[in-house]
Amino acid sequence: MALSPARLGASAKQCESERPQPHASKHSRSVRALRANGHLLVALGEPRPTLMDYDPPQRAALWALVDLASELMQSALNPQGINIGVNQGRAAGAGVPQHLHAHLVPRWSGDVNFMTVVGQVRVIPAALEHMARRYRQTWGLMRAEGGWNHLLA
Repeated sequence: MALSPARLGASAKQCESERPQPHASKHSRSVRALRANGHLLVALGEPRPTLMDYDPPQRAALWALVDLASELMQSALNPQGINIGVNQGRAAGAGVPQHLHAHLVPRWSGDVNFMTVVGQVRVIPAALEHMARRYRQTWGLMRAEGGWNHLLA
């Protein structure tokens, strides 16, 4: 399944909210409530609730987007680790259970945030706009280098 540059450019959207927003492309979805600094969300454009509701080429396309988002995150933020996960269904923690999506969360040693536990408050060390700018700049470099051209065909 080939993806257009416009689709890929919008595919690894930074999480912004738990309410579905209008798509920027067939292979994107954006959300609002930031879970962690640099958190990315990847989803196919057609909403389906479970992984098995997508056919094998669509599941392969989803994983290709996760690969791309992982490389984007590693290049832009250089985290020491990345949590990658899918929460299928509300009972599993899915904020948008009708549209399966994958989360990528950058991690660093010792980044546990006690403020969430103690004060029910999230501390975000960088502004959303700053993070988005870092991702856009890195995505521009990745596209210029052509490393993902096989997905853009």
